Amino acid sequence: MTAKSRTAIFLSPGADLAAAVDLACRADQAGYESVWVTHGLGRDGLQVLAAYAHAAPRVGLGTGILPIYPRHPVLMAQEALTLQEISGGRLLLGIGVSHRPMMEASLGLDMGRPLEVLREYVAVLRQALAGRVQHEGARYRVMWQSGVPRLPQPPPIYLAGLGTGMLELAGEIADGAVLWLCAPAYVRDYAVPAIRRGRERAGKPLDGFEIVVSVPSAVTADHVAGAETRQGHRRLGENAGRVDRGRGSRAGAGCHRRPGRGGEPRERLPAGRCHAAGHSAHRVS
Repeated sequence: MTAKSRTAIFLSPGADLAAAVDLACRADQAGYESVWVTHGLGRDGLQVLAAYAHAAPRVGLGTGILPIYPRHPVLMAQEALTLQEISGGRLLLGIGVSHRPMMEASLGLDMGRPLEVLREYVAVLRQALAGRVQHEGARYRVMWQSGVPRLPQPPPIYLAGLGTGMLELAGEIADGAVLWLCAPAYVRDYAVPAIRRGRERAGKPLDGFEIVVSVPSAVTADHVAGAETRQGHRRLGENAGRVDRGRGSRAGAGCHRRPGRGGEPRERLPAGRCHAAGHSAHRVS
């Protein structure tokens, strides 16, 4: 398979939403392939992307990522399909389990067994994106049908992951994976093989699967300060690569660190597709 490089940017607004919308417009004009937002303690990611969609009429619009626990999968589908319609089908729907300090300690939500919950969530979400759900599972019992007569094309689903267990699940049930601050060796030696195992388990090829590899980037004329910042991020990347090379409970951790206001490039790795993004990210296919 031939790797293909594309460039994107994470633009999570800071104090000034209007400034971020202007940056999205400039990214669109500069030829970025997509713009992405985080969803943590700040603004709602999908609504920010709706604002970007009007200002940036060409680029893809990615969530990196939306936590699943605060949103029922049917609600997630309704919101995603609405943005699909507003944007002309440009949404890249990144979702994930987030982490226990945020979901349980801050919001008081029971995470259960994250891998199992996320598998069931995606099953309900895919049905809801198609307009009709009949599901009875361990966490969700849903009988629902959309009242919209004609639905837009469902967006691709990306799962946030760092540990190999979550990445295997992404390969099995999703259309892409969102990584954060992973060293190239970790992507090559652990992430891509885990995703490949998941694809093989589902009987699917790796071709067409997208891997979003996000890394911080900045432009500066201060070489000393730039070198110090680079060393700090390198240490963070080394630590992130050690979070979970097995199947532990932190499989979803490490993908939700707020990237700031920079841009991140995404490039395509040898297997699958990769994006880059405000921090830089690479999208591999």
